[in-house]
Amino acid sequence: MENAIWIKRGDRLTAIEPKTLQYVEGYKNGCTLHFCPNENCHHEKVIKTQSTISFFEKALLNLGFVRCHRNFLINQNLVKYFCKDSSCIILEKTSIPVAKRQRNTIRKIIKTTTRNG
Repeated sequence: MENAIWIKRGDRLTAIEPKTLQYVEGYKNGCTLHFCPNENCHHEKVIKTQSTISFFEKALLNLGFVRCHRNFLINQNLVKYFCKDSSCIILEKTSIPVAKRQRNTIRKIIKTTTRNG
């Protein structure tokens, strides 16, 4: 797997492929990884891990991921809609919040992606 990231799941390590990762949802004791429903993943569509959102932010830094909220890291290549009030991003059928301090950054990313795409 190209650009695979290894995560700890209990007593084993699992390789995940970032391009199939839709978003990371952080919580107090770890993260939940949400994968694209239409991709042919070799693992579950949702994986819970004890790794922190900061770990994923660093690991996915140069792979098209952006932290849009304290608890969310998104794959900017999979953004379908950015709400008019700038408070959410839609990935497939999931609404992700955008922190006020991140709204300008997200807008710039979307404008850049739109120009380059």
